[in-house]
Amino acid sequence: QDIENHINGKSTSDAIRFWPGKENPNLVGKTFSASEFTSEDMAPFFDANGDGIYNPDDLDYPTIKFTADPSKAAYADEMIFWVINDLGNAHIVPDAQPIGVQINCLAFAYQTSDELNNMTFYTYDIFNKSTDDLTNTYMSQFVDCDLGNYSDDYVGCDTIRNMGFCYNADPDDET
Repeated sequence: QDIENHINGKSTSDAIRFWPGKENPNLVGKTFSASEFTSEDMAPFFDANGDGIYNPDDLDYPTIKFTADPSKAAYADEMIFWVINDLGNAHIVPDAQPIGVQINCLAFAYQTSDELNNMTFYTYDIFNKSTDDLTNTYMSQFVDCDLGNYSDDYVGCDTIRNMGFCYNADPDDET
């Protein structure tokens, strides 16, 4: 609703005003240094004027993927963006040097009256921020699905549709 209100000129919520899009003038110099937003494509957004800068005053708004094409500006009922990296805090477990990887994460969901209402979706953009090339690198996601009985759940993936899923090993779904 926030995005629709913004698009229709009714109101601009703080969620849109402070979305961490590239060079957002509402954040630069206030929450983050200018350099952190100068070259980074942080949170994805619809770029209404095509200048590559997120500015809600230009009618830019959060989207699932970067686009300047209004026909491809998809957004969900709830979207949350965050960044994780291995450069902050102490490296205790494992006791290893940071490699300089940053992951931009976006979680989103839809409010519906069907199965889609019970799903969350995630996108991850992975960046090598170090000066070293990474070779033979593997990425994975830890998943601990509990679908009914926790001891008979399996996970899988559909690489064609870029989708992961959880399912029961048997038809008896104990509590």
